[in-house]
Amino acid sequence: MATAPDEIWSALPVAALVIAGDNTVEALNPAAENFLQASSRAAEGSPIRNLLSADARLESALERVRLDHAPLFIDGLRVAAGGRPQTRCAARVAPINDHSERLLLMLETREIGDLLDGAMRNRSAAKSA
Repeated sequence: MATAPDEIWSALPVAALVIAGDNTVEALNPAAENFLQASSRAAEGSPIRNLLSADARLESALERVRLDHAPLFIDGLRVAAGGRPQTRCAARVAPINDHSERLLLMLETREIGDLLDGAMRNRSAAKSA
């Protein structure tokens, strides 16, 4: 049985956004709606910088992927969205091979990693005390 692309897009467990050449959101999946705390209707057409706050590496990554036509992975990207505080994310940016400047941006929170890092810092602090 064949699976429709819309079913795959909806089933992705990570936030996925299609970013147009002018860095506006062209499409987003349900996980991205949840991550951004914004509906597709509200987010589509908006500049990505209006929907999420990330360190400068994100914008430079978008440009680099467009120039190199190759995917890029960023770990430890600090992202705030939907009125929530910053969280550490892994970001994957890839060109969409349709001869446009559109990109696929996927964001996966690293909250478990943050908790483990915090636990290790607390353990180290306790040992030094």
